[in-house]
Amino acid sequence: MKLINIFRNHGVRAGTSLEHPHSQIIATPITPPHVRDPIVKLMRAYDTYGTCVYCDMLAAELRAKDRVVFTSDRFIVLSPFAARSPFETRIFPRRHSACFDEITDEEILDLAETLRITLKKIYVGLKNPDYNYVVHSCPLENRGSRFNHWYLIIVPGSPRPRASRWAQGSTST
Repeated sequence: MKLINIFRNHGVRAGTSLEHPHSQIIATPITPPHVRDPIVKLMRAYDTYGTCVYCDMLAAELRAKDRVVFTSDRFIVLSPFAARSPFETRIFPRRHSACFDEITDEEILDLAETLRITLKKIYVGLKNPDYNYVVHSCPLENRGSRFNHWYLIIVPGSPRPRASRWAQGSTST
């Protein structure tokens, strides 16, 4: 096992295949190119500058305060500068942490509350849009790395229905 992915699809246009709220987890025996390629760039930046790109970005965002949506004791919620879709939102731990499995008990409680507040803002502000969220974490072989920083990305509202749904399956739980 190389990579563990945690994600949630909310709404038919986001790929929901079951009616009840749920998240999903998958594990893969490989690190796919769309995950590996950005990690290589993060490693190069760390080798060049000696710091985590995401830690530097978070410090700059906190100083500017332009894209910060919400902060808690342990997390920063922001709308990224180069968002790939409208209202894309990311939740980063304040503490440098490469992998989601390095999260502490205190951070779990804070993340739950931060995610609840963030999803409520999206729900109210966008009138319950379909959305996907994914925990972007490092491959297991990069645990403890100084170059990677895990985060949760929320992408609400697909501008058009998808031709197919991300998740397919039975209706049993």
